[in-house]
Amino acid sequence: MKVAAKRRHKWFVVLERVYLLLTGVVCIALVAEIYLRFDYHQRVQSGKQYRSTNPYTQIQNLVGPGGQGLWEEPWKSYKPDVSIQQTLDSGELFSLAINRHGFRGSDVTQMKPANTLRIIAMGGSTTFLGLTDDATYPAYLQRELQSLFPERKIEVLNFGVSGTWSGYWVKHIDRVIAFEPDIVVHYNAINDIAWHHAPRYAKQHRWQIGLQNSYLYQKLFPIEAEALSPHFDRTLKNFRKLQQKLAAHNIQYLVGTFAMPDYQQASPEFQDFLDEDVLIWGGHLNIHGYENFYRLMQSYNHRLRNFAAVQQLPLFLLDEALFDPELFYDSCHKREQGQQIMAGVVAGQLQTTFPDFF
Repeated sequence: MKVAAKRRHKWFVVLERVYLLLTGVVCIALVAEIYLRFDYHQRVQSGKQYRSTNPYTQIQNLVGPGGQGLWEEPWKSYKPDVSIQQTLDSGELFSLAINRHGFRGSDVTQMKPANTLRIIAMGGSTTFLGLTDDATYPAYLQRELQSLFPERKIEVLNFGVSGTWSGYWVKHIDRVIAFEPDIVVHYNAINDIAWHHAPRYAKQHRWQIGLQNSYLYQKLFPIEAEALSPHFDRTLKNFRKLQQKLAAHNIQYLVGTFAMPDYQQASPEFQDFLDEDVLIWGGHLNIHGYENFYRLMQSYNHRLRNFAAVQQLPLFLLDEALFDPELFYDSCHKREQGQQIMAGVVAGQLQTTFPDFF
């Protein structure tokens, strides 16, 4: 009896210690969860204050579907012959004109003029936007190339449409081809990942996304970039389709890695804003923090580099040249100096990759 009682007592002691240990772990985890939530909430509130004074916020309101009648079909096509001009709260003038073909910039003929090198810049808002029609990266690209080759007539048309992804351009590439470009430059990625791949991944992995609701769990076990690789591959395959379709019309194709601001180099205020901004871009994945989304985008860039090398897909490496937070309005949209840097990178790669045109 005494032996049995001692054994029971021993087991009670073990169970009690296990209980106390588990209780301690749960309490520590609970305190950590509360702290992480509070800390993120504070950063998001700071980020919202920054957003309220960010000129790009006002630009978004002007050009979005709820803005000044810019859209024929939201996130797909603009109304032809529409213009916007407004002085922002920052004192900067914002103006844009949509030409008769439904693209930004001055009017052009669909048929390419004789003895002209025509380049079409294709993509989403990161191609479309700039404070003025002359301050977009395609406009800077045209001026840079024209200054380098004054004997040549060079056009760079801005075919950017906010919100579009690679699949959109696969579907509408015939419209691009109709303008007889010699070269198409394609810059996009974030719309693919945020609005197409992330929702699909979330639908397929509901319980993993549910666990990401815990700030502590996400801190310890963020979504692995490798898990999204099959979805990234959809974008890469679309790039290959576009290259093949354009090649059938003797049109060259150049695509770029995606540039985003380096969180570690940002001011504390801009870091808070980036953490708030990721609620938009990473919302489908329940991402709480810019760095987790940045890590996914860097993985995409790495995969694109490897794909381009294997498939002989011409590539410009914008992420290596453009990462200073001072050059960005938000997670991806560039200020004027950033637009100029992008134009310089693209101009250099065009000359290296397609020297016969220059």
